Amino acid sequence: MTLPARTTDLHATDVEIGLAEARSRLGELVNRVHEGNVVYLTRNGTPTAAILPVDELRRLVEAEEELENLRAVLAADHERGGTVSWEGLQAEIDRP
Repeated sequence: MTLPARTTDLHATDVEIGLAEARSRLGELVNRVHEGNVVYLTRNGTPTAAILPVDELRRLVEAEEELENLRAVLAADHERGGTVSWEGLQAEIDRP
């Protein structure tokens, strides 16, 4: 039996599945995630958790850190009453 495709998400191959069914199909779900898909776990029809590839999680964490750096740069600039160019902002973000 194939898992139902969730067509309302970014990727048509992502899966939405209830927790009870997911318990019995964990191996199949992990294989889907290994292929790059996201599995949304639902409880009473409401998405409550997601299983996603580790690389995707790392990318999201890095993006969150970059956004925090951007917020800090913008806040500091705002406190000084100045503005920053896009290039200057990119340089701040890219700086180690």
